[in-house]
Amino acid sequence: MKVLMLGDSQVGKTTYMASMYGFMADDKGFNIAATRDADRKALDRLARRVRRGEYPSRSEFRSEYNFEFRYTADDGDRYSLFNFDWIDYRGGAIHQRENDPIAADLSRYLNEAQALIVFWDCSTLDSNDRQIRRQWMRIKQLTLAYAARANENNPLALTFLLTKQALIPDDWTETKIGADLCNFIDMLAQNQYLHGMAACSEINEDSIGNVYFPFLHSMKFGFRDELNRRIARCERDHSAYYNRSIWGDIGVFFKGKDPELNRLNASNARMQELDVLFNSALETLKEQDGEGGYFLF
Repeated sequence: MKVLMLGDSQVGKTTYMASMYGFMADDKGFNIAATRDADRKALDRLARRVRRGEYPSRSEFRSEYNFEFRYTADDGDRYSLFNFDWIDYRGGAIHQRENDPIAADLSRYLNEAQALIVFWDCSTLDSNDRQIRRQWMRIKQLTLAYAARANENNPLALTFLLTKQALIPDDWTETKIGADLCNFIDMLAQNQYLHGMAACSEINEDSIGNVYFPFLHSMKFGFRDELNRRIARCERDHSAYYNRSIWGDIGVFFKGKDPELNRLNASNARMQELDVLFNSALETLKEQDGEGGYFLF
């Protein structure tokens, strides 16, 4: 699966990703690991700098990372779930004309992503600046292009992440862009196959901000698809097992055990356990809807 971050330059995309990695790389519960050693070292450095209040500079290029999503049990057993790509798209790309190769590249990622995280700087919600207004209109246009792909066979996750929460106006829902954002979310919420979240995030040396739940929200359909693939594979393996020749069944009867059947049963039990754990995490997300610095739509 692919997760795409979208937003203007210096809105906090790379900062969020570094903080997310620093938090989710902790080897317990649901966690992630970079599959390339160079990425792991670079992200570790970025996460340490962000914790010290040193924020990354403007991204000049698109960065694409591959992560392994996994679960580590209390006893230390680790279960690999699936790999996914996380794309940190440079902010300047949203301003390119539609016939520009960079715009075409961004459009391709919008057509491939299962999760989109849209970033917006809280300090600009009440801005009269014409350029900022154009940026907001472009963000809406790109978000609509992504949302149009959501249907019964292709549900999608969408997150609006308002960064620099300390700068948010008290009456932000009545500001020029804030009011339009609320109306935009109401419109998007009419699509039952588009699963949305709006969250505020403040990332500094004292707080990692709201990084876990937006990440978890982005993983929900990738996890569902991988679980369905594993269940289908397990059912095929079970079917092949029970369709063995009678001589194989007789051998099992006299031996009293079958390692292959034990393996299949253990695999099936592990998938059911992971499904329960992930759904429990999503239920926690729902229970804090409207109270945990975010709401679902």
